[in-house]
Amino acid sequence: MSAVRKLAEYYESDAAEFQFGTADEDSNGSADTTVEKLRKPVKLNLKLIPGGKVSRVAGLKSPLRSGSPIAFIVACGTVLVLSLAAVLVLNTAVVNRSYAMARLQSEVQVVSQDVQSKQDQLRRAQAELPRRAAELGMVGIDAVEVINVSKYAAEIANVVTGSTGVRG
Repeated sequence: MSAVRKLAEYYESDAAEFQFGTADEDSNGSADTTVEKLRKPVKLNLKLIPGGKVSRVAGLKSPLRSGSPIAFIVACGTVLVLSLAAVLVLNTAVVNRSYAMARLQSEVQVVSQDVQSKQDQLRRAQAELPRRAAELGMVGIDAVEVINVSKYAAEIANVVTGSTGVRG
């Protein structure tokens, strides 16, 4: 029989000794005796059972008392040092990224200024083009004409290769 079952049986036998009821049901005719019985502390007569769970785990120490305080202090110190090192590494990485971002932003600003200056040069050159063309004697056109060379492709190929188009 297990220790728990024996303990439950012991409680049941003690509970059977108490008589619960009201004053008019009491055998002595007094309500005070029932209350006094309920207030009376219950004595437990507990004994160790040989081979029970208590004797098997008696050699184990409690987790809170298992090590020396020096080991606990060293473990806490190690966790503290490692966490401070991790914070230092992360902070350094963030600062390096910040410097890289500032450098790249300045490069973007320089490139943006270069693009703006090239666009200004292009606008000035486009504005100058008609005047310079007139100085060179060029004439503007009113309409654009397109020549379709696809229908003349065979003739152009014969002229380039020197054949007459007659196969024989």
